[in-house]
Amino acid sequence: MFHLTLFSSAETSLASRGHTTLTVFGSSVLHAPTLAQRVLRLARPARPPSTWDMILGRHRSMMVTVFGSTEVALPSLLDEWTAMRQLASGHEIPREQLRALCEQLATRDPQGLDLATLTLFGTCRVARPAPKREQAAFERAEKGGVIDRPIRAVLESLVGRGEPAVIGGLTQAALT
Repeated sequence: MFHLTLFSSAETSLASRGHTTLTVFGSSVLHAPTLAQRVLRLARPARPPSTWDMILGRHRSMMVTVFGSTEVALPSLLDEWTAMRQLASGHEIPREQLRALCEQLATRDPQGLDLATLTLFGTCRVARPAPKREQAAFERAEKGGVIDRPIRAVLESLVGRGEPAVIGGLTQAALT
């Protein structure tokens, strides 16, 4: 997939592989896949990239930013927990295999992104939502009955932590 932003701003989802984004004098926000989506991708047998895929860069995502701003927005912890809980409650992947795949992601693929970047006179960042925004989402979800107090406490403990800790905490919370 190719995404071009010139003199404006755009927002889209980041494809797992082969996503190229060119931002010139503008800004782009790319939404990264959830942990559950990454686990499903890891569970499917993948064919190795061809020589042409490697030459053309289709085996990874590429972001080129010139005089602009590109942000890869990681999902909120509440979105991560919801998607992981749905995956855990389904019958697509057995629970033990799910746990093993999550452990593999935490050690082998800590960011969940196979990403190459080139930034000239601009910014490029990968970030989760701000802690205040996460806390407000937890409060709304608890009041709405989406999560209970123990799950909220687990999610609150993951705010600001690194990806391996987030993956481990979400896995534990979703599988209990």
